[in-house]
Amino acid sequence: MSEQYFDGPTGPDPTSLLHRLMNDSNAVIGGYDLPAISTAPTPSAVMAIAAPGASFGFGWDAWQSHQSSQTAAAAEGCHCWGCMNGGTPDQGTGSGPQAALNGEQRGDAGPNGKQSLTIGEAAAQIGRANQTWNGSTLGQAAEVTYAFRATAPTSMPNGTAGFSRFNDAQIEQTTIALQAWADVARVTFRRVDSGNGYSNNAQMLLGNYSSGASGAAAFAYYPGSGVGGDSWYNSSLSYNRAPDNLNYGGQVLIHEIGHALGLGHPGDYNAGNGSPTYANSASYYEDTRQYSVMSYWSETNTGGDNGGYYAAAPLLDDIAAAQRLYGANNATRTGDTVYGFGSNTGRDYYTATSGSSALIFAAWDAGGNDTFDFSGYASAQLIDLNDGNFSDVGGLKGNVAIAQGATIENARGGSGADRILGNEVANQLVGNAGNDVLIGGGGADVLTGGSGSDVFVFTAINDSTSSVRDRITDFATGVDKIDLSAIDANPSLSGDQAFSQVAQFSGRAGQAVIASSNGTTTLSLDQNGDGVADFMLSVTGTLSGSDLYW
Repeated sequence: MSEQYFDGPTGPDPTSLLHRLMNDSNAVIGGYDLPAISTAPTPSAVMAIAAPGASFGFGWDAWQSHQSSQTAAAAEGCHCWGCMNGGTPDQGTGSGPQAALNGEQRGDAGPNGKQSLTIGEAAAQIGRANQTWNGSTLGQAAEVTYAFRATAPTSMPNGTAGFSRFNDAQIEQTTIALQAWADVARVTFRRVDSGNGYSNNAQMLLGNYSSGASGAAAFAYYPGSGVGGDSWYNSSLSYNRAPDNLNYGGQVLIHEIGHALGLGHPGDYNAGNGSPTYANSASYYEDTRQYSVMSYWSETNTGGDNGGYYAAAPLLDDIAAAQRLYGANNATRTGDTVYGFGSNTGRDYYTATSGSSALIFAAWDAGGNDTFDFSGYASAQLIDLNDGNFSDVGGLKGNVAIAQGATIENARGGSGADRILGNEVANQLVGNAGNDVLIGGGGADVLTGGSGSDVFVFTAINDSTSSVRDRITDFATGVDKIDLSAIDANPSLSGDQAFSQVAQFSGRAGQAVIASSNGTTTLSLDQNGDGVADFMLSVTGTLSGSDLYW
């Protein structure tokens, strides 16, 4: 596939590992060492696209059938409007309902009437060419050689001219981008050079041009022999000469390398005649840069706000798409990993260093006891530890997500009024300063509100049981609250019943007992009337009935 990309602020110092990867001709990015591929497959020349203004019923099968019926030859690439004509990124329609859909909300109709796709369906759509460095074989690990082109080819591609080699900034950010893809999928990248850091002999070659290609920013080819896997960047554009985390040059690199791995755009942006926008050209709801770096459309179309910054690593649907093609990298971050402040990831896009740091990422993590630490931010935040869901972090909106299948156990809020949602494993949630809301969910959670008037919310009777018990570490009576209002005290009756505080259970449904001993208070709830606690919560400090929303 050939693609001319169009349109874009900056990131951290390189680490010693990064310097080694940039300068060592034997350096390998990724952890899956396979025999080098001697002859790469010929790329498919067919992409499934949506017809403009098409009307079809909701549901993946109907939508996919419609997509598959609309095919177009793409021998030189997708030939979409954005690729072929350049321009500036779409910044949203400014009208209609805009709200991010989390994992379990996806798959029906989006808020604006467009079809919504599940993460798996979006992954299949982005990788619909089924073209990998293993041909059409899906889910198989691959090793790919790459190099920074030393000299111009005999004939420059797509009418371009003005070849130049990648500069140090481009090489550095390319190394980061390749590592980002290798972190999430089973792809190993092995660098080739001719002794001076450059070479024309590798499966993936990267080079610059200064004119031609209809003023586009970049273009790339699907995996294959010959030019397959190559990508070209317009050096007349300042962001391409200095790509970095959060600027548009970093977005261009991660996008084009995505094409070189076999990922396409979520849709065909030539579908809406004239000047395509998300409204008339995105074929499904999640086709925005909130969900995928392969999209052209602003995250604002789906309720996100990246503050004018851009992702430099695969996002939620990209991770699923790459893993569909090459399998998941289950060797990535298997220890106890911290994302945000105090990050030990070694990745700039996962790292915050000040209250003004911008984060845009989807976390892929294969194990350990992991933490989202957003404690350095003063804005009100939503931190959601459920995979496939978005968080609002550092004054941005929908800018952080957890990849499907990854588990993050712990979260630390900042000094604003934060809302922190746990998942089904044992979480440690810390609100810190501000009037926070903590929702542990399943698992034996440890909840710490910090200073401020905090609310600890329980939405199900099995959120905290005698055997899997939550603990509130710093409850301040008369200041903090425990919210039980979402739990029906007696499901056998119609309506939503509230619990009644009693001294001890008497075998009636809907009773609550508060008992204190040695500085610890236990709240017990009997929902079914058998005289045994169905819910049991430990609280450090004192607790009275007036501290609860029944």
